[in-house]
Amino acid sequence: MKKQFFIFFFILFISSIFVTASEFYFVPVSSGLDWVRFEIIPGSLQSPSIYYNATQAAIIRGTIDGGSLEDTQHPNGNYDSVTFNFSEVSGSPGLDLRINFTNITDFNQGIIRYKTSSLSGDSPIIQLWNYPYSKWEDYPHLIETSSFFIIFQPVFDYSEHLQEGIVQMRLYKNTNGNTNNHYFVDWITISSGDGTPSSTPDLTDYAKYEFGNNNFNGSGNFTTIGNGNFNKIVINGNSDIYNFNGSSNIIFSYDMGIYKCYNKITKTGIWTINKSDYDWVNCAR
Repeated sequence: MKKQFFIFFFILFISSIFVTASEFYFVPVSSGLDWVRFEIIPGSLQSPSIYYNATQAAIIRGTIDGGSLEDTQHPNGNYDSVTFNFSEVSGSPGLDLRINFTNITDFNQGIIRYKTSSLSGDSPIIQLWNYPYSKWEDYPHLIETSSFFIIFQPVFDYSEHLQEGIVQMRLYKNTNGNTNNHYFVDWITISSGDGTPSSTPDLTDYAKYEFGNNNFNGSGNFTTIGNGNFNKIVINGNSDIYNFNGSSNIIFSYDMGIYKCYNKITKTGIWTINKSDYDWVNCAR
């Protein structure tokens, strides 16, 4: 447990050195029995991304099972799980699906969100046409996945894959196909930018940490089974303090240096506290 928290705060420290954003969002991604993993999203560094729709498709080897290329077009990054479906055919190659992107000026990433049936044999590969070398260039394989999976693939030599505004992609399997191998593509795009949605994601339910003021700001609940140490608690508006556990006490203490005073509240249920409740008579040297 200590090791995971050390790593988390070390990453946070490094991020604060190399990223000059004034605020970050801590987004819980997954958790186990003794660890929690966070993503740190820069609040002010979300440069808008441009997502280019696939505009042309042709199946050279394979079968279209349903949907259309338009189902993969989500220029705002909001995919919807409505899919363009295709499958392999017997023989070799088992799959050859050509996809073109048009009116492109530059890009630095390819993205595909998809799922599959149970697959047999080799996995198809994503390829981009390299114009200077006149050949297909290999990128990741489409692995078997029963739930939606997103491939984010950087493309560092984009100029070699772009000619007259056209980028050519294919999903290709050069070995024997299997007609029971099915693919469901929700989103396929090439993009320029940092790959995050062009609109700021809704982070209402997450805590915001501001480096300048060292504040956590949010409208949700703060829950812990540990101790919370506060210099001051300020109740704004008509807010209340609740004791939800009827068998528990809430103890307020005050340390005056040589004197330590406390006042223990023993009321249960929903209750209020008046300033006159505090006479701080329970003091000891």
